[in-house]
Amino acid sequence: MKKNSPLYDDEIDLIALFKIIWDGKIKILLITITSFFVGFVYNSQIPVNYTNSLTIKHSRPIEYLKLDNINELLKSNHSNQSNQSNQSYLNIFINELDDYEEFFLNIQNTKKIQEHFSKINIEDQEKELLKYAKSLEIVAPKKGEKNYIINFT
Repeated sequence: MKKNSPLYDDEIDLIALFKIIWDGKIKILLITITSFFVGFVYNSQIPVNYTNSLTIKHSRPIEYLKLDNINELLKSNHSNQSNQSNQSYLNIFINELDDYEEFFLNIQNTKKIQEHFSKINIEDQEKELLKYAKSLEIVAPKKGEKNYIINFT
């Protein structure tokens, strides 16, 4: 009987392959080092700060009726007025965001901030808190617009 011989040779000579790689080790090393430095330089050029942005859009009056019910349940200061306008609810929200004392308390209760503050003195802690406060920016709507933009860097 005849043996069926394959039409092509599908064997790989690993020794020859390793010899080719070994002979090109200098090229491979140079390409690797060059790629590392290009990546390092690119990474050092990327800004460390990021900005998160939130747009608060003007809503229909019917959406604020839900807030009246919540205010009645919570018996807040604003529950007395059942027909508050959209703008007053929005102003209340923006005023709460502008309250830096609450912002400071919330930031101080963050685990990462507590770890950072444990390493620095009280004067530097106050300076750091002011930096965080300045990183929160509330952009009032321009003429003809109704949307507030909140940026946190």
